Amino acid sequence: VTAGEVPALEAKLATACQRSAPFKLRAEGLGHFDHRVLWVGLHGNLTALHHLVSEVTAESRAFGAHVEKRLFSPHITIGKAAGHFFPRGKMEQWLTRHRSTTFGEWRVDHLELIRSVLSSGAAKYTTLARLPLGAAPADVSLSHRAC
Repeated sequence: VTAGEVPALEAKLATACQRSAPFKLRAEGLGHFDHRVLWVGLHGNLTALHHLVSEVTAESRAFGAHVEKRLFSPHITIGKAAGHFFPRGKMEQWLTRHRSTTFGEWRVDHLELIRSVLSSGAAKYTTLARLPLGAAPADVSLSHRAC
């Protein structure tokens, strides 16, 4: 979205967050997308996570032209490569060894609106707002920062 649209987007996201209570997730197991993207799977209260995703999607629909057509797959991306990380057979062996490795558990109690600037090098990420889950409208203070 443009910098001028950030306050309106933040307000819509705050509304989505008000309708979602905090919940717990854990990072467990490794996987890949096309041998180029490595990820850690998310487990725990996936019903609450899907609810939050639905609320955010509904509230942000009017911003931007992008509509995600892929099914939501709960994960944390931990690495990307232009080529393949490992030869296919070696990667499958490594991922199988870590299929049930647990990396941690946490309480999801807020959503962050993040600005990403992509470049040929590393992407730069800036948190623009931190929006609490389950907060009453009076408790939500918009924390918009200049983009």
